[in-house]
Amino acid sequence: MSTRLVSHIDAFRAKLSTASDRAIVRMTTHLHGRCQLNVNRSNPRNRKTGIYDSPSKPGESPRARTGFGRDNIQMELLLDKKTGNVGVGQNGIYMLYLELGFRRGNVTIRAKKRFLMIPWTKGEPSKDEIKKVGLKKINGGWYYFRKQVTLPAITVAPRPWLVKTLNEEWETLKLLGESELKAGLA
Repeated sequence: MSTRLVSHIDAFRAKLSTASDRAIVRMTTHLHGRCQLNVNRSNPRNRKTGIYDSPSKPGESPRARTGFGRDNIQMELLLDKKTGNVGVGQNGIYMLYLELGFRRGNVTIRAKKRFLMIPWTKGEPSKDEIKKVGLKKINGGWYYFRKQVTLPAITVAPRPWLVKTLNEEWETLKLLGESELKAGLA
C-alpha cells in the first residue's frame, strides 16, 4: 500500500494572490474616495464682497473653490507589486504644498527711483523713534525712507488632508483588507 501526497500550494497561492489584489483595490479605492471627500467642503465666494471669506484654517483640510485640487487626487494600482497609491497628479501639486505647508524666504523690495516711502504703523512715534528711524510727517502721517526693505515672505501653515485621512481611516482600511482576504481564502 502506498500513500500519495497531493500539494495544493499552487492553488492556495493563486487564491491568496487574487484575494490580496481585491483587498488592495478595495482599500485604495476607499482611501481615494475619502481623501476626495475630505477636501470637498466648499469655500463659496461672498456675493456682496466677491471674495472667498471662509478659507480653511491651519490644521483643517483645504476647502474647495473650483474642485480642481479634489479632481487631481489620484489613485494608482500596481497589482503586480501588490501596491496601491493615493496622491496628487502633476497639475495639482499645490495640494501637496497645502498638505505639508511651506514658507518661502525673504523678499527684498528695492526703490525704483530714489527711496521707498514706508508708512509708520506702530502708533504715534516718540521723539527718540523719530530721530532714530528718521521719520518725517507728510500729510498727517509718519513715514520713513529706505533704498530697500527686506520682508518675510508668505508662510502657509499645513492643511493636512492625505495623512489625516489615512490616520482617520486606518482601522476601516484594516477591516476592509481582512474581510477581502478572509472571503477570498474561504
